[in-house]
Amino acid sequence: MADIEEELLLQANLFLLLVLKRRQRQPQNRRKHWFWIRKIFMKRQELGAFPTLVRELRVSDRENFFSI
Repeated sequence: MADIEEELLLQANLFLLLVLKRRQRQPQNRRKHWFWIRKIFMKRQELGAFPTLVRELRVSDRENFFSI
């Protein structure tokens, strides 16, 4: 009887170790998402409303402004 309980306890511990190991590995497998933000959009707070942003975009990023 004690042997069966020890075996079950050992199996439960192994199962928990495997689960913990898998959880530790998961964040490494996730792909990090990187994206590029135009400098003009980061200046929203200091430049203000839409007309100011459009004017700045027209001057500083002509290629993308006129492709819209």
